[in-house]
Amino acid sequence: RALVKQWHGLSDTQVVSRALAMFREQPFYYTRTPPALERNPVDEFLFETRQGFCEHYAAAFVTLMRAAGIPARIVTGYQGGSLNEVDGFLLVRQSDAHAWAEVWLDESGWTRVDPTAAIPPERVLYTPDQNRFDSVIDREMIAGQWLAETLLGLRQNWDAINNAWHQWVLGFDNRRQRQLFERLGLDGLPWLKIILIMIGAIAALLLAIALYLSLGRARADDPLQRLWLRFCRRMEKAAPPRRIDEGPMDYAERLAEAVPEQAEEIRAIAGEYARQRYAEGGGERDTLRRMIRELR
Repeated sequence: RALVKQWHGLSDTQVVSRALAMFREQPFYYTRTPPALERNPVDEFLFETRQGFCEHYAAAFVTLMRAAGIPARIVTGYQGGSLNEVDGFLLVRQSDAHAWAEVWLDESGWTRVDPTAAIPPERVLYTPDQNRFDSVIDREMIAGQWLAETLLGLRQNWDAINNAWHQWVLGFDNRRQRQLFERLGLDGLPWLKIILIMIGAIAALLLAIALYLSLGRARADDPLQRLWLRFCRRMEKAAPPRRIDEGPMDYAERLAEAVPEQAEEIRAIAGEYARQRYAEGGGERDTLRRMIRELR
C-alpha cells in the first residue's frame, strides 16, 4: 500500500505501466526454484527475495492493482504450444502452463497483462522458460542448428505416432466409428449387414494374402531350383545334407571331400548352377540337367 501511494494521481493505465516498469527495471528474476515465502508472501517477494515464477508475478501484480483501486484478477491456463508439422496438430504440454493477469480499464474493459513477460531474458534463471520472452530471442539462430532440427523432427514424429494412437485406438468411440462408416459409405446400414460386409472384406484380404504367399513359393520353386534341390537330395546318400546357410560352392567343396573320386564333376555342377543362378546369361538349364543326370 505504501508503494502504491507513490503512484497517486496517475491514471489506471499509467499505474499498470509503472508496475511493469518496476519488474523490468529493478532486480527481479524468473526462476523455477524461488526462496520460500513466509507469512507475508507478496511483501516478501516484492521487497526481499524478488525471485519467482509466473504465479509470483501475477499474484504480486494483482495485489498492487487492487491496492491502487483497479479491478484485477489472476488468470491461469497455457501459453504457447508447438505446431507439429508432421500431422498438423497443436501440442500443448504441462510445461506450457502459465499464470497472468487481467485488469479492468474504462477504455478497453478487461485487458490482459502478463507481468512475467516484463522480466528481461538475461534475468531468467531457467533457460527452457525463455520461450516466454520470445520477443527478444533470436529464433533463427536456434532453428538453424542442425542437431536441434534433427531432434525436433524425431520428437514431432514420435508425438504424431502417440497422437494417432490416442485418436484412433484409445479414442475410437462411437462418434469416430460413425465417421469411419460414413467414409466407407456404410452409414445408415443395419449392423448385421455391416458385420457381414466386414467379414467378407476380411476373408477377401486373407485370400489375397494366401494367394500372394503361394505365388511367392511358386516363384521360388522354379525349374533351376528344382534341378539343384534334386542334386542336393541325391548327394545326401554320400554326405550330410546341405545346410540352409551353405552356398553352392562351399557345399561342393564339402561333397568333394566326401566323394573325392567325383570331386571335379561335383565342382562343375555347383559352378554351373551358380553361373545360371547369379550371372547374366549364365547358361542353359539343359546343360545342368545333363550334368546331374550323368553323375553317378
